[in-house]
Amino acid sequence: MQSNTSVQITKEKLANWIKSVPNRNAFQVLSSARTIKWNEEILYQFEHEWDWEQLSKNTAIPWTKELVLQYENNLCWDENSAFLAVESIISDVEIASMYIKRNEIDVYKAPLFPWSDIFITQHIMHIKWQILSQSTYIKWDKALLEKFITVLDYDLFNWPLNEADTIEILQKHKNVIDWSKLSACASLPWSESLLFTFEDKWCYQTLIHNIEINNKYSELFEFVKNKVEPLELAESTVAMNEHQFEWLVGHIFYTISKQMTSRPSVRFRANSLMRKLLSPNKIWETLSAVNMSSWTLEFMKKYEDKWHWGEISINESIKWTDQICDYFRNQLEFEPILRNTYGKEEYSLKTLQSIYTGFLENLDTIERINNYPLIQWNEELIELYRDKIDIDALAEFGWIDSKILDAYQYEFDWQKLSQNRQLRINRDTFLAYHQKWNASILNNPHIEFLEEDYLSFQNRFKRQAYYELEQKQPTNLILFTGSLRQKRYLNELYNIPWSIAVFSILKDHFDKNKLASNNMIPWTFDYLILAPKIKEFIGCHFNGVDLSFVDESFLMELY
Repeated sequence: MQSNTSVQITKEKLANWIKSVPNRNAFQVLSSARTIKWNEEILYQFEHEWDWEQLSKNTAIPWTKELVLQYENNLCWDENSAFLAVESIISDVEIASMYIKRNEIDVYKAPLFPWSDIFITQHIMHIKWQILSQSTYIKWDKALLEKFITVLDYDLFNWPLNEADTIEILQKHKNVIDWSKLSACASLPWSESLLFTFEDKWCYQTLIHNIEINNKYSELFEFVKNKVEPLELAESTVAMNEHQFEWLVGHIFYTISKQMTSRPSVRFRANSLMRKLLSPNKIWETLSAVNMSSWTLEFMKKYEDKWHWGEISINESIKWTDQICDYFRNQLEFEPILRNTYGKEEYSLKTLQSIYTGFLENLDTIERINNYPLIQWNEELIELYRDKIDIDALAEFGWIDSKILDAYQYEFDWQKLSQNRQLRINRDTFLAYHQKWNASILNNPHIEFLEEDYLSFQNRFKRQAYYELEQKQPTNLILFTGSLRQKRYLNELYNIPWSIAVFSILKDHFDKNKLASNNMIPWTFDYLILAPKIKEFIGCHFNGVDLSFVDESFLMELY
């Protein structure tokens, strides 16, 4: 407990700090404070002075139902509001009713919201069913589902029943259910029994695009192949094997031929646009996008002269191999393949090297800088395609490890290299080149930095600030905030060792308006006094200062 003398000193320090910036609003600054002993009196006395957006998020306020009702129109009703995380408040039916009538989307994200049969019935006109249907916080049982089965949106609905109960409830309500929407429901317990029980009810034009059924029922192609037009089936997500693909190709061309020759009037109406849409080239463009259960080199060779290679290159059902990439190197478009395989562990390094080679061989130069991070570069690849690589772009955006850094240390632009978020080096490598980095390296998420690192970069912070000022770039965006347009990256940097010495260095290199809300900083007076002199010091929890002395009389002095 603080002594009277200590309290008086703290009061004076706080008052002086607040007044150190002209026209700074003390109530706005203190609205986020977690160390004030909040009570109804100081909230009521200064109701029109507080920043209610910040108060709404303040977990130190002893929130009660009565308090929420009193300040209903002042409070912010969203998922970040502290009072809505209090179980006794959010689970209260009166509060819940107020919340849902405000038409706030965040109501559906509240884990403790009192959803029930009665509540939903009473507020059925205020409910956004598309959002409610996606909520994971409602305990849908058989009775609740049955009552609202006609209004649910099934696209993203988490169906709660097993196969037997599902068949029972669908049989009971089969004449009022929207089967088109239900056919899109991925979470139904899809099975042969379910599909055949309601064979005459499904909307097959929707069903064939429900990719989850493929994962649960391997015979889907055989089930639907005579229920939709062959061309519709080709445009669907239904998986097929090589034999089924051949059946599909034959039926597509047979159907088109039959339609075009069956009646003269049909032939006459087939204008030039229709002929173009049904041309073999357009059909094979569609067929090149089908979902095959397995793509083999032999199968792809069989239709080599027919494939639309642009569609083949973006077909995500193809599991690329080095044999396929090497054989069709001159036909494939490797940029989409590069993107679709990036970060997927199932691809071997050998396959990836074939993709990289195919991509690089078909270019005069790598024009898109966002392609550099997609390649796991090595010395051999760099040397082989050196004439196509922009070495500055590689330094700033490429996937670079310690070996590449060692090999090209004299060619890389170290300012660009320091900004590279794909730089995968360890602390030893960082220290080995310590004198070459500029301060942007401290943004790298793959290196563990210590307090001594920030201190050793003190002069480099100043040099970089001067450089960017000369370039007319805003100095408060130097390191830790910024936009992709400036090739900067937002980084909260929660792992900074926030000693007073480190804070002294970094404080001017953050967005000043966001610095206050960084509550990883232990905000004692030592830190507050050093902080930039900004008027709107918003979001600070003041966790390093005991503000339990703040009462009506102290606030009146500030007022």
